[in-house]
Amino acid sequence: RMKPLIYSLLLTCSSVSSALVGTSKCTYGPSYWCSSIPQASECGAVTHCIKSVWERQIVPADTDEVCDICKNMVGQARDTLMSNETQEELKEVFDGSCDLIPIKVVSKECRTL
Repeated sequence: RMKPLIYSLLLTCSSVSSALVGTSKCTYGPSYWCSSIPQASECGAVTHCIKSVWERQIVPADTDEVCDICKNMVGQARDTLMSNETQEELKEVFDGSCDLIPIKVVSKECRTL
């Protein structure tokens, strides 16, 4: 009589443990989700991060070369979108701009976005 009870308790515990907080990094909450665009995307939280975290973030003005390249990328992307060019052409604009970033790690991350 005790064995069936123990077996059912073990089965219940093993099925519940897969849903426990912390078993998936996405259960960590906004501090994890909003720490990067890829993580926000992985957790389905991009809109939340934009509206609740990133729009309110105070970031000091940056005037280095990488920042200028990014501003240029956004301008070129906006121009491309306004001219009704295809997604492939827009991707080419971004990839070309990412290649201009002198810091390899940032350049590589830029291409993955």
